[in-house]
Amino acid sequence: MAKRFYSPQEVAQLLDVSPTTVMSRIHVGALPAVRVSERIFRIPVPAFERFVATLPAPAITVEFREVDRVARLGEEIGAHADGLVTA
Repeated sequence: MAKRFYSPQEVAQLLDVSPTTVMSRIHVGALPAVRVSERIFRIPVPAFERFVATLPAPAITVEFREVDRVARLGEEIGAHADGLVTA
């Protein structure tokens, strides 16, 4: 039988965040959940799947480094003992 609900702890593990973060999303209404009792919530699997589908893609960080000198085509700047040319 397929799972119908996730606990906040399971969702936290799936998203690699803390359970507190999941509970915050539930309390602000961003992640739909069913209140089972005063302190127990369950997240329906379809609601979780919709939530994940609407998450923004992670930001990609591009880092550049400064290079002292680049070899021109056919030019050797330095060679290692193993024959590799370094720029």
